[in-house]
Amino acid sequence: MTKAVLLDSCELGDMCHPTDKDALLCREWAQNLKRKGTLLRIPDIVDYEVRRSFILGGCHEAIGILDQLRAIHGTLPVCEESLKQAAIFWARLRTGLRMAGTDDKRLDADVIICGQAWVFAEQEGVKVQIATDNIRHFQPLVDGTRIVDAKPWADIVP
Repeated sequence: MTKAVLLDSCELGDMCHPTDKDALLCREWAQNLKRKGTLLRIPDIVDYEVRRSFILGGCHEAIGILDQLRAIHGTLPVCEESLKQAAIFWARLRTGLRMAGTDDKRLDADVIICGQAWVFAEQEGVKVQIATDNIRHFQPLVDGTRIVDAKPWADIVP
């Protein structure tokens, strides 16, 4: 089964830094994934989150790198089916968080990424992982079901 990795916003933002050593390592990691046959995609919702920050900060060079990464690795659109699935995940996660006494309203973009991952896996028959430094937002549901596998980028190997 083909593997696929979707980038979360911190990882994508870090990759777009023009001169940072960790950004260069992360871009090399992404190229290595591609060479070994692992698909890497940038979810459109993640592009939106990262791009708006770069525009606000006037980070023109980073926007150029972002555009290059989109061209090299491809994107994953937000489609109707992924939004429907994200709504189901969101409701299940919120129910679990309320049961645990937590109220985290910052799940929207991450749950949309999960919806995109779910649809991508179903339609393309790939095993999807999310490269993220915020694993908490991709935690298992109350019933123990994991929406999607999530790990720091450095822990994902082709």
